[in-house]
Amino acid sequence: MDERETSGAPGVAIRSSHGWVSWVSEEDVRRVLTWDLVLAAVRRALEGVSRGPNHPSGAVQPLRTHVPAAGRGQMLIMPGFVNEDAALSTKVLQVFPGFHHSYIFLFHPTEGRLQAMIEGDAITEMRTAAASALATMELHPVLESEAHHEIVAVLGAGKQACVHAQVMAHCYKGAKIRIWARRPEAAEALVLQLRSEGICAESSTTVQEAVKDADIINICTGAAISILKGEWVKPGAHVNSIGALRPNCQEMDEALVKSATIYTDSREQALAGAGDIIKTGATITAEIGEVLLGQHAPPKNCTTIFKSLGLGVQDSVCARLVYDRLLAETE
Repeated sequence: MDERETSGAPGVAIRSSHGWVSWVSEEDVRRVLTWDLVLAAVRRALEGVSRGPNHPSGAVQPLRTHVPAAGRGQMLIMPGFVNEDAALSTKVLQVFPGFHHSYIFLFHPTEGRLQAMIEGDAITEMRTAAASALATMELHPVLESEAHHEIVAVLGAGKQACVHAQVMAHCYKGAKIRIWARRPEAAEALVLQLRSEGICAESSTTVQEAVKDADIINICTGAAISILKGEWVKPGAHVNSIGALRPNCQEMDEALVKSATIYTDSREQALAGAGDIIKTGATITAEIGEVLLGQHAPPKNCTTIFKSLGLGVQDSVCARLVYDRLLAETE
C-alpha cells in the first residue's frame, strides 16, 4: 500500500514517534498556490498583526531571531501564529555563501505536533510580493474607470524582482513594467521571461531612467546603501521597499524617506530592524494592517512608502494554505 494512503498526509509522508509528518516540495507549493489565494491569506495575516494577539482573529508575531554562524553565514528564525487560519509555524532561513534557502515547520494549532516540513522559498517569494501588492492597492488605488495604465518600476532582476513584476501585472491590468538591474543581461533575461508570460516589460539602463514618471516603484535588490533618491520619484508615487533589513542598511535616501508617508507590516519589526527608518529617524504613519481594517485612511495624492520586513505570520498562513490544499487532494 502507498505510504500516503496509509498516513492520509499530503506530500511525502514520514513516520515520526508523534505521528505522520508531511514533506512538501517546492514543486508542490508552486502547483497549489495562486496569486488570489496568497493575496487573501497574507491580507488576513497583516490584519491579524494589527488586531493584536488577544483578538479572536488576531496574530502573534515575535521578533525574528538572528543566529550568526562563526562568520560564515547566519540562520534566521521566524515564528508566527494566526488564529483565524489556525496557522502555527516557524520558518528557518539559512543565509550562507552559495546557499540561501528556507524551510517552514507547520504545527497543529491545538495539539502542537509537527504536521509538515515545507520547502519555503516559493512561499517567501509569493507572500513578500503579495504584501507589497496589498499595500500598493490600498495606498495607490486605481479606479476601474481610469484609462491610465500604471508604470511600474522594478529595481533588481532576482526572484523577488520577478514575483513583484508578476503580482503587479496581476493586480494592475495593463501595467507597463520597467526592469533595472546592476547586470544589464539579468534585466534583459527577466524582461524576456515576463514577455513570454504576456506581461508588458522593458529594461532600463539606470535607476533614474527606470523610475522616471513611475507610479509604483519596487526595490528588490540586496543594496546596503541607498540606490533610490527622492528627487527621482514623482510626487504621489508609491514605493515598496523590501530590503535593507538591518539597522545599519539603507536602500532609499533620507530625502525620500522623510518626504513620504511611511507604512509598514509591523511597527515593532520595523523599529527593530529597518535601517531606512532607524537611520533617518522617520515616523511610521500606520501598519498596513490598520489600513486594510479601515482603522486608518491614507491621505490622497502624497508619496507613500511600504517598508516591508517580511513576517513569520505571512509564512504561517501560506504554509497552512498549502497543507490544507494538498490534504484535500488526498481525500
